[in-house]
Amino acid sequence: MKSHTKTAIIGLGIMILIFIAGKLMLKNAKKTNPVNTSVSIDSIGVISADKIGYKLVSSIQLSQIKPKGIDICPDGKIIVSGDSTFLKLDSKGKEILRINNTKSGNCVAVSSDNLIYLGAGNHIEIYNTDGLLLNSWEPVSDSSVLTSISVYKNQLAVADAYLKKVYFYNINGKLLQTIGTSDSKEEFSRFIIPSFYFDLAFDASGELWVVNPGLHKIINFKTDGSVNFFWGKTGAYLEGFSGCCNPSHIAITKDGSFITSEKGIVRVKKYKKDGTFDCAIAGPDQFEKETKGLDIAIDKNDKVYVLNPLSKKIHIFEKK
Repeated sequence: MKSHTKTAIIGLGIMILIFIAGKLMLKNAKKTNPVNTSVSIDSIGVISADKIGYKLVSSIQLSQIKPKGIDICPDGKIIVSGDSTFLKLDSKGKEILRINNTKSGNCVAVSSDNLIYLGAGNHIEIYNTDGLLLNSWEPVSDSSVLTSISVYKNQLAVADAYLKKVYFYNINGKLLQTIGTSDSKEEFSRFIIPSFYFDLAFDASGELWVVNPGLHKIINFKTDGSVNFFWGKTGAYLEGFSGCCNPSHIAITKDGSFITSEKGIVRVKKYKKDGTFDCAIAGPDQFEKETKGLDIAIDKNDKVYVLNPLSKKIHIFEKK
């Protein structure tokens, strides 16, 4: 046998021995350090107890409504809008009033003088707290889908998810300004809305904050429609927003803190007025797996009301 053939056979033998040894080592490693197969996408949303700054104090079960929007009256009454209905409840959840209307109530806001502004499909309807229809404004477009309303003194801001625009109205229904026009030069004024979640809110000083959900940003606009400030980080970690389009909803406390809700990784969180993370309010373990579209409202005592459209419940949280 030639020497180079012997060398090849010896080399092959060494490779086989190395392969067998490697298999045995891997087998023993699996016995002593088994792979954790229990980790799943659900574990991403687990929130440690020390990060949760609120507690659930009560829940209200709704009936005969597909709820979508919630707000709190100055006197503490709860307004819930839905598929073709809106409700007025007392602070304990007892139904006081039920009004049926012909359009879907995607969103609702209550003014300081107790007027109810209902996003009824493509237009706004105005009711008093006795359920009397006072006015109905003409839609900007028949194809509009209104998903958020916020009222501050004599002005109204409205989000249109279909046309990807924000409208400013005066209290009489005159359209004053539009943000998100096709010729917008500001990057953050081009709203990216992959699904029909598009929220906004005035803060206590009248500053308007709008979610640009596809960018995971919350943006403060000046009165001329230009961007003043923005915040928000992309990521599945607790401080960030993930998925196609989050946060889905926001609300703002008296001191300027932000309450946000998310879909995908379903959670409710609190941020300081500069956008830095403060604490979690609720995590995925407190909601059904398919939950999404958690609308938020805040009462005069800064209790947080979270509307769950899947379970048809209102969950009320307060600080620990």
